[in-house]
Amino acid sequence: MTQFERRKFFRLSGAAVIALCVQPRAGAAHISLNSRDPARQAGAAEPLLEQAVAWVGELRQHGQIHLLHPVSRLQREFRIGYNRTCALAHSLAQRGEWTIAFSADGTRYARIHARVAA
Repeated sequence: MTQFERRKFFRLSGAAVIALCVQPRAGAAHISLNSRDPARQAGAAEPLLEQAVAWVGELRQHGQIHLLHPVSRLQREFRIGYNRTCALAHSLAQRGEWTIAFSADGTRYARIHARVAA
């Protein structure tokens, strides 16, 4: 296997893993952002989600409609772990902030939705 084939394999397999983390699962009513302590879930998840919504709003204000590697960007922006970041990206998708999609070469991106005036 050449170096380029190996890179393509890892990129596509990583995309499949993220798709499983980000896409909604059948029967999953709630994905927690704090999986260790159920008592902390309600209190700690909301501020992080609100901060992420504000961050996406800032991107929207700057005119950005596509965000490459959204899970990685969230993870670096908020300095949180991978599983928690996947749950946060899923929560943002559920709230209608963005839609996660894949380009033809397997690169993950988020399509940021325009905010509808209420």
